[in-house]
Amino acid sequence: MEKVWVAELRIGAMTAAKIYAKHSVSDHEVRAEIECVEGLRGSMDEHPEHGARLMIQFTLRGKPALAVLFDAKHPMGDVWNLGSVYFRRGGA
Repeated sequence: MEKVWVAELRIGAMTAAKIYAKHSVSDHEVRAEIECVEGLRGSMDEHPEHGARLMIQFTLRGKPALAVLFDAKHPMGDVWNLGSVYFRRGGA
Protein backbone atom coordinates (compact mmCIF):
# COMPACT_ATOMS: atom_id res chain seq x y z
CA MET A 1 0.00 0.00 0.00
CA GLU A 2 1.23 3.44 -0.91
CA LYS A 3 0.11 6.87 0.24
CA VAL A 4 -2.43 8.29 -2.19
CA TRP A 5 -4.04 11.69 -2.69
CA VAL A 6 -7.55 12.34 -3.97
CA ALA A 7 -8.00 16.05 -4.70
CA GLU A 8 -11.50 15.58 -6.08
CA LEU A 9 -13.82 12.59 -5.73
CA ARG A 10 -16.62 12.48 -8.27
CA ILE A 11 -19.66 10.42 -7.34
CA GLY A 12 -22.39 9.93 -9.93
CA ALA A 13 -26.06 9.74 -9.01
CA MET A 14 -26.29 6.04 -9.90
CA THR A 15 -23.23 5.18 -7.80
CA ALA A 16 -24.53 7.22 -4.87
CA ALA A 17 -27.86 5.38 -5.07
CA LYS A 18 -26.09 1.99 -5.30
CA ILE A 19 -23.87 2.49 -2.23
CA TYR A 20 -26.81 3.81 -0.24
CA ALA A 21 -29.07 0.92 -1.24
CA LYS A 22 -26.43 -1.77 -0.61
CA HIS A 23 -24.64 -0.36 2.45
CA SER A 24 -26.70 2.62 3.74
CA VAL A 25 -23.66 4.83 3.05
CA SER A 26 -24.16 8.33 1.69
CA ASP A 27 -21.96 9.95 -0.91
CA HIS A 28 -21.27 12.74 1.61
CA GLU A 29 -19.84 10.25 4.12
CA VAL A 30 -17.51 8.73 1.53
CA ARG A 31 -16.36 12.11 0.23
CA ALA A 32 -15.63 13.31 3.79
CA GLU A 33 -13.34 10.31 4.41
CA ILE A 34 -11.49 10.34 1.06
CA GLU A 35 -11.46 13.75 -0.64
CA CYS A 36 -8.45 15.90 0.36
CA VAL A 37 -7.58 13.57 3.26
CA GLU A 38 -3.88 13.14 4.04
CA GLY A 39 -2.45 9.73 4.84
CA LEU A 40 -4.79 7.58 2.75
CA ARG A 41 -3.35 4.22 1.74
CA GLY A 42 -4.14 2.51 -1.52
CA SER A 43 -2.86 0.46 -4.42
CA MET A 44 -3.55 0.13 -8.12
CA ASP A 45 -5.30 -2.97 -9.34
CA GLU A 46 -6.11 -4.25 -12.83
CA HIS A 47 -9.61 -5.67 -13.22
CA PRO A 48 -10.19 -7.86 -16.31
CA GLU A 49 -13.48 -6.11 -17.18
CA HIS A 50 -13.13 -2.63 -15.69
CA GLY A 51 -9.44 -1.91 -16.21
CA ALA A 52 -7.12 0.02 -13.91
CA ARG A 53 -8.56 1.10 -10.59
CA LEU A 54 -7.31 2.50 -7.31
CA MET A 55 -8.28 0.55 -4.22
CA ILE A 56 -8.27 2.73 -1.08
CA GLN A 57 -8.47 1.33 2.43
CA PHE A 58 -10.05 3.71 4.92
CA THR A 59 -12.26 3.79 7.98
CA LEU A 60 -15.97 4.59 7.76
CA ARG A 61 -18.07 4.79 10.93
CA GLY A 62 -15.21 3.16 12.80
CA LYS A 63 -15.22 0.11 10.49
CA PRO A 64 -12.62 -0.88 7.88
CA ALA A 65 -13.81 -0.01 4.38
CA LEU A 66 -12.59 -0.20 0.80
CA ALA A 67 -13.29 2.32 -1.96
CA VAL A 68 -12.84 1.48 -5.63
CA LEU A 69 -11.85 4.52 -7.69
CA PHE A 70 -11.33 5.01 -11.41
CA ASP A 71 -9.15 7.72 -12.93
CA ALA A 72 -11.30 10.63 -14.14
CA LYS A 73 -8.55 11.55 -16.64
CA HIS A 74 -8.65 15.18 -15.52
CA PRO A 75 -5.80 17.32 -16.91
CA MET A 76 -4.80 18.44 -13.41
CA GLY A 77 -4.64 14.84 -12.12
CA ASP A 78 -5.68 13.47 -8.71
CA VAL A 79 -9.35 13.45 -9.76
CA TRP A 80 -11.13 10.13 -9.37
CA ASN A 81 -14.58 8.65 -10.01
CA LEU A 82 -16.05 6.46 -7.29
CA GLY A 83 -16.94 2.97 -8.48
CA SER A 84 -18.06 1.45 -5.21
CA VAL A 85 -17.57 1.24 -1.46
CA TYR A 86 -17.52 -1.90 0.68
CA PHE A 87 -17.21 -2.60 4.37
CA ARG A 88 -14.35 -5.04 4.82
CA ARG A 89 -14.19 -7.99 7.15
CA GLY A 90 -11.21 -8.23 9.47
CA GLY A 91 -8.63 -5.58 10.32
CA ALA A 92 -7.88 -2.32 8.59
